[in-house]
Amino acid sequence: MKSVWSAPAKINHFIHVLGKRNDGYHNIQTIFQFISLADKLELATRKDGQIVGSYGLQGLNFKDDLINKAALLLKEKSGTEMGVNIVLDKRIPMGGGLGGGSSNAATMLVALNVLWKLNYSTSELMGLAAHLGSDVPIFVFGQSAWAEGRGEILEPITLSEKVVLLLFPNVKVSTKKVFAAQSLPRSTPPLVKSELKTANLQNDFLDVTNKLYPEVERALIWLSEHCEKAQMSGTGSTLFAMFDSVEEAEKIKEIVPSIWGATITQCLNRSPLLNSLKAYQSMASW
Repeated sequence: MKSVWSAPAKINHFIHVLGKRNDGYHNIQTIFQFISLADKLELATRKDGQIVGSYGLQGLNFKDDLINKAALLLKEKSGTEMGVNIVLDKRIPMGGGLGGGSSNAATMLVALNVLWKLNYSTSELMGLAAHLGSDVPIFVFGQSAWAEGRGEILEPITLSEKVVLLLFPNVKVSTKKVFAAQSLPRSTPPLVKSELKTANLQNDFLDVTNKLYPEVERALIWLSEHCEKAQMSGTGSTLFAMFDSVEEAEKIKEIVPSIWGATITQCLNRSPLLNSLKAYQSMASW
């Protein structure tokens, strides 16, 4: 039986880099929120134990992809003899700071947990997710969150679910390259949650990304001229602006220069992955 699972994108409302850790990662503070833009994963279990990905996207090798790594990790952890066929419908731009690869990995963990009947708890799956990448746990968590540590220490938070215009400068940003930059701030003072409304929130990766990828800066300047507040998600390159209505966002989308891409989406406090999980559980109980 085939089942379809949503792997949503996320935006960061800010990111502060507090310092480098002994394990080579960085301590950060951020707020994650999901958006309705999502990849789709069609999964069908196999009894021969093989993990087969039937997609061929440029620059995306299945063996090295987080989708495959997530399935292998869960298979090794559980000792299951089951396998899976995977078809990916890729809609989230790669290298855009929207967490598409991390979301795909989290969706594999959540989906295979039920498809393979493993019965791991959410916290157990989040622990596995942290081995795959710092952004993966939030997608297993499934709720908008205040995040600390590497991004894996999460506390649910309720935010306004505004309309979002995403602007794509058509640049793939290397997270590794941005983190390695000498000019990256690494000592931003930690925030207390109660300070959120009065604090000067920024994305510490913005200036570094602009210097390394001038097209991102050009797009940011353009968007800043046409909306109240332009922001960058993650380490870039996707830029975004929030609106109260689709009509307001459409006015800006219509004048975005043709050299860039743009789409309108919606902020969500609850991940669409949880809806996929609920739908599958309902279907399986018939």
